[in-house]
Amino acid sequence: MGQCVGRQDALMNQRGHPDRRRVRVQPVPDYEALVPIRRGRGSIGSLYGSIDTSHTERLSLVTHSNARRSNIPPDRRGDSEAMLRRGNRSFSELMVHKDFRTQQLTSIFEPEVETESGIISYRFKCPGSGLFQCSLTGLVFDMTQEVEVLYRIIQWDQSILQSIGKTAAGPLFEIKGCEDAIRQLHFPHCETDEAVLSDDSLSVINFSDDGFSVLQPLKITDTHVIVEVSHLSAFGLIWDFIKRFLTIKNPIKGQVLLFVRATPMGAQTQNLDVFLLPCNVPLHEVKAQQPHSVYIPVPSNCKLVKNETYTVLCPTARKIQPKKAEFDMEFGPNYYATFEIRFDVNTEEVTVTVQDQTNEEVWEHDIDMAAVPPSPPVSCSSCQTLHQKSVPQSRMLPHPGNFRVVHRFSVLWR
Repeated sequence: MGQCVGRQDALMNQRGHPDRRRVRVQPVPDYEALVPIRRGRGSIGSLYGSIDTSHTERLSLVTHSNARRSNIPPDRRGDSEAMLRRGNRSFSELMVHKDFRTQQLTSIFEPEVETESGIISYRFKCPGSGLFQCSLTGLVFDMTQEVEVLYRIIQWDQSILQSIGKTAAGPLFEIKGCEDAIRQLHFPHCETDEAVLSDDSLSVINFSDDGFSVLQPLKITDTHVIVEVSHLSAFGLIWDFIKRFLTIKNPIKGQVLLFVRATPMGAQTQNLDVFLLPCNVPLHEVKAQQPHSVYIPVPSNCKLVKNETYTVLCPTARKIQPKKAEFDMEFGPNYYATFEIRFDVNTEEVTVTVQDQTNEEVWEHDIDMAAVPPSPPVSCSSCQTLHQKSVPQSRMLPHPGNFRVVHRFSVLWR
């Protein structure tokens, strides 16, 4: 598959060198080089081998020239990447991330995405044991063996949570696969660093055909809540409502997402949709529900407080509606814009500011509208229809009085 080489070997691969190998050299992080290791015919013993180096000694990962590059954002291509194959079977392409504090290696993969009738599902072909993080949802799987995993986000039933004094703290994931293949699950949370230090309100609820149970975390990191799992069904992150929201009002990590809606032909104005969401809501899920809008990639991080009122300012806007909105944390699978900003089609720059109920600025960004790719024009009669069709059908969790329906629901999803 490949081999690690030092600076001298990398120089030998330069054009014109007499000992130049017919391979492609890819840069990897300065601190470490990681390569897939094949032990024995047709099997992968240790998924990755590593060579620790000083920060000044740069290594390169050499892969064969016919290896496929994964579809990874340019700012993340510094990590090593490889396609692992066993026989004629292909596995998901991986990047490797090392946590300096725990010295733990996590392979980051981009899953196969399937969309049917507006419903999104993910497929991951895991090559073996180890930690694997989904690049689209943030979900981390602690695997024990090679397996295929299917997962998707379904609808919370708030009546179940309210009956036990809980509220959703993240998306509800339905997960299918071999029961013994997943040792632990890491769920992305939206707590701030300050809240994590003193947070005892987070846990994970597990729904099955026998009912539901609340799993206490093994560990809470800056980004994830880790729990052990014994079987696969529906899992979701939850808060203790009283501990988290009645005794204290700490903010959560939020995100501001912007979408320019398709403009009807001949229209004089265009609409900018502003979404206020928790940071652990997958961007991919929101984008998939806006097929006729253009996502504007801007720095989105902010801090938001549940049930507080927010307003949006935009000096160039013709109209902003609603005038104010309460931040009510929604974790899908359906997502709706918090604010709509209407401005002239020929507006070159738009400044959007989000303020809290004390008129303090929590987020602001200047948008160069001339640099935003145009969305396909639509007719006035079809514009509203297209916007309505972008919202997928709800994926409801069955009523707690009949949890066996959960099992049948999972079996029907193939």
